[in-house]
Amino acid sequence: MRIEESQVLKTQPATPGRDGHGLRIRGSTVQVSKTVIRENGASGLAALDETNTPSSVTVEESRIEQNVIAGLFVSDRSKLEVRRSRIANNQPFQGEFGDGVSAEGMAELVLEGNTIEGHRLAGQFGVLLLFFVRATLTSNEIRNNGWGVAVGNPGISFEKMRVAFFNNRFASNNQCGLWIDEDPQIVISGSGNLFAERPGRAICGATSKVPSGF
Repeated sequence: MRIEESQVLKTQPATPGRDGHGLRIRGSTVQVSKTVIRENGASGLAALDETNTPSSVTVEESRIEQNVIAGLFVSDRSKLEVRRSRIANNQPFQGEFGDGVSAEGMAELVLEGNTIEGHRLAGQFGVLLLFFVRATLTSNEIRNNGWGVAVGNPGISFEKMRVAFFNNRFASNNQCGLWIDEDPQIVISGSGNLFAERPGRAICGATSKVPSGF
């Protein structure tokens, strides 16, 4: 399925913050282009599997704004690729985080050429990566979030993740630009990244995982 030059707006669940995704994709291949996904009552877009069939979703040149819990969510071995899009000002709900992009559950995530901003609360993340995720972030502007990118969760053991960063710019994130958990199975790679953060707030957590020239 292809969704192009469309608007997905204000889908409202019976209970706010629950089953009110703008797009909930299960076991499908979907392309989203030049589309606005905004003000939905749960995640703007959720890519999940269906009876062990993962989804493959591409989002290009779109705006994902002011949704609840997460702008974009991928899990269940599904793959999400997002390019040249704006992911901004997504909102928390009753203890949920309200992140820009959230990936977990053996998902694969590719972010390229996006602006991810405006998730400003202390517990909000521009990008949150958990549980066995593989991710590549290239040439993104990640700014004005509570945390720019978080890799892992300190309350979870045995997270096995490989995350690569190339030529991203981190700027003016409140808590930290990039936070990395101590789990020994988390591997960080990449180069050419720029940090315009407060002193001591560029890279936090397991800084020894960051390679030379990062």
